[in-house]
Amino acid sequence: MRFKRCIGVRLKNKSGDFLTVNNHAKRISRLARRVHAWSDAVSVVPSGRKSGYRDLLITLTYRPSESWAPGHIRQFIKDLRRGLGKRLIGYAWVAELHASGVVHYHVQIIIKGYLSRKLLKKWRHGHWFIKASRHRYYIVAHQKRAGQSKEYQRADKFPSGLRLFAVWFMSGLVPEMALLEFKASSLPIWLRDLVILDPSSWREGWARAPGGGWVNRSTGEVLQSGWEFDRLVYEITECFAKPYCRFASDPFALTPFWI
Repeated sequence: MRFKRCIGVRLKNKSGDFLTVNNHAKRISRLARRVHAWSDAVSVVPSGRKSGYRDLLITLTYRPSESWAPGHIRQFIKDLRRGLGKRLIGYAWVAELHASGVVHYHVQIIIKGYLSRKLLKKWRHGHWFIKASRHRYYIVAHQKRAGQSKEYQRADKFPSGLRLFAVWFMSGLVPEMALLEFKASSLPIWLRDLVILDPSSWREGWARAPGGGWVNRSTGEVLQSGWEFDRLVYEITECFAKPYCRFASDPFALTPFWI
């Protein structure tokens, strides 16, 4: 049997040009922008041994007898925040794959004081490793190296429903304009560039406009990218034995058909 899986969309503009957007490539691009923006924002926090702040990189892996589930990383971060309280300045985590296809996580945290190993043991699904982070952009560099050197990181082989990343830092940490630039990193590239060029006119933020586009909450102006939806893009995947088909567990992403 063969399966048809939606992997992206094709857009068109008024000039008759077409642009194909791959869903997974779009997610990876957003991951890179957001994590880099997080590193920019938390750079205001003093670093070094004498500063009182520590930068740590935690790696979380799964034991062979246990598989990934959506709530695992969420619960670990929740336990970390509860245990550290106001001593947690910020964190960024990213999901990656081993060559075998098994998920693991890298978590970079900035804390005041020391981290108890009892909190690391809150990861109950496998092993954890911890080391000092060399700099605030360490997780950015690590993720970039993984994406460039490992083909399976760039391929869309992550489990369905997996969140690729999350970033957070404490309220009041960065100046207003720096915070605006951080928030703008979540926007489409064409809109982000407009916000960064004239941040003062976007102080109230932005929102999706009814019927498409984005509305500037400060001025009420609606902006369009110039591209419109044309059609969905599909990938044909062969599955000879259902238990070995990596897409078989995601019926909502697949449309089976015979060829």
